[in-house]
Amino acid sequence: MIVLAAISLDHLRLNESEAFYRFLFENNPDAIFLFDLNGNFYSVNPSALNLIGYKREEIIGKSYKRFVFKENLEKMVENFRKMSQGESLSFEFSFKDKNGFPVQFNMINFPIMVEESVVGIYAIAKDISNEKKTEEDLRSTKEQLESFFKNSTDAIVVVNLEGHIIRVNDAFEKVYGWNPEEVLGEDLSSLVIPENLISQYQTLHQVVNFGGQVSAYETVGKRKGGSLFDVNLSISAIHDVNGEVIARAITFRDISERKRQEHKLKNVIKELADIKLALDESSIVAITDYRGIITYVNEKFCEISKYRQHELIGKTHRIINSGYHPKSFFQDMWETISEGEVWEGEIKNKAKDGTYYWVKTTIVPFFDEDENIHQYVSIRTDITSRKQAEEELKSALKELADIKFALDESSIVAITDENGVITNVNHKFCEISQYSREELIGKTHKLINSGYHPKEFFEDMWNTIQQGSIWKGEIKNRAKDGTYYWVFTTIVPFLNEEGKPYQYVSIRSDITKYKEAESL
Repeated sequence: MIVLAAISLDHLRLNESEAFYRFLFENNPDAIFLFDLNGNFYSVNPSALNLIGYKREEIIGKSYKRFVFKENLEKMVENFRKMSQGESLSFEFSFKDKNGFPVQFNMINFPIMVEESVVGIYAIAKDISNEKKTEEDLRSTKEQLESFFKNSTDAIVVVNLEGHIIRVNDAFEKVYGWNPEEVLGEDLSSLVIPENLISQYQTLHQVVNFGGQVSAYETVGKRKGGSLFDVNLSISAIHDVNGEVIARAITFRDISERKRQEHKLKNVIKELADIKLALDESSIVAITDYRGIITYVNEKFCEISKYRQHELIGKTHRIINSGYHPKSFFQDMWETISEGEVWEGEIKNKAKDGTYYWVKTTIVPFFDEDENIHQYVSIRTDITSRKQAEEELKSALKELADIKFALDESSIVAITDENGVITNVNHKFCEISQYSREELIGKTHKLINSGYHPKEFFEDMWNTIQQGSIWKGEIKNRAKDGTYYWVFTTIVPFLNEEGKPYQYVSIRSDITKYKEAESL
């Protein structure tokens, strides 16, 4: 009885032990694989099946080689050989899941020993797919950052918290002239920041230290030779794994060329604005769409037509048609401008109060991106008194370049400095004077003086414009070939901040024929 009780107790303990290990096998969160010595699966736990997507009957009895990617097979065969000989191994392994995708495992493998002989392999596999993806993402991000650092055309500098240079990219030498060996360990601010701006630069770093951002801040940089240039800089903090600031990255972008272009653009805009102002003193301007419907008129248009702006917008020029010209006159005009050509002519119009007035008109078509005409700009000069008055252009176009083009199609324009030295002429000026632009620039208008007017005539003109007032009058000039021509001239002085003229814009109309007619 005592012997039978002992046997039953040992059998019970054996069953309990087996149940315990079976429970651990079935409920382990890691994958567990059991292999025979031929490399065939003879048991897998639920965690493994869940990770690889197979059912138990689809994998039991199958060789591990069917689930190994071709490029890893040779290595896996060698590892299995070692394990079959009783060696315990730990390695990373890509298992081919049911969909053919890799599941990354970190496998710990033990030989199963029975009476000192290897009878199988026991493998515990931890899924490290997410870890591997994170590692790959980090590696890829690091490569991208390194590529950006190396290939950026902006100078990038990494400094420690004391402001000493830890690292610079290749562009730093191109921008500042210092090579890396010369600057590593040096204080950045003393090398590249002008002395009077160092405190400002240090304040920017403090902003970053307290969690702020500095992006595209425009300031001045200093090159190796001491020359100054425009830069914008961005500063960002570099943190350790605990979120503590351990260094700073500063990006310097050379914007000196951009600043030069901005300055040049400002000068061009100012010159165009001066011309626009000159036009406002002399011309009648209207803009229509491609159908001839008025979309804009300036003050001079309203003044001469006696209509208010809101009475003209949305109408056609029929509102001021005098009935003087035949239908064929306007048909010819429309045929010309519809073909994209500039039209010039004299038109008799009727004002709102029934009175008539004559204008010399230039109509310039403008094209959209598809080369279709989208609007017409009409620039007129009042020639009622003798059919030819000022032919100076005036514009309310949003694009001042279009107005400048229209001006070149209709008027004789010259710009001089405060001493009367010619700085610019248009092609109309060259055409009537028979001088080339090169022959005129740098000279005064004495070059075309006919000798007709007394000295007092020009003294009066100069006294007027030097006082900032506009001068208008008729002048007889002499062309290069010795012939004479008459122009009706408007001279507009432009004043500096001190109220003194710094240049004069002269806009002229050729009235030679009218003068000749008067003398008959």
